[in-house]
Amino acid sequence: MNINEAIEKASQAKSSADNWVGLICLFEFGVGILAAPFTMGVSLFALLAIPPTACLGACATNTKRTAELSEVQAQLLAEIYRR
Repeated sequence: MNINEAIEKASQAKSSADNWVGLICLFEFGVGILAAPFTMGVSLFALLAIPPTACLGACATNTKRTAELSEVQAQLLAEIYRR
């Protein structure tokens, strides 16, 4: 695998929690909207939980990408010092 492919693959990596975080955000949205008529709109505060939840998912994905890019960097350094 060439270096550009390795970097591209590492940059496109997704966390295993991405799908679950997306489902949780959809669930929070649905609960907030569906419960609004029964709680006089107070349940719309549940919509405020969506950005922090999505932020956790973004953090997980960034951590995964950073780890994979660090692995590519370590392989490059090992290859350089082997010569």
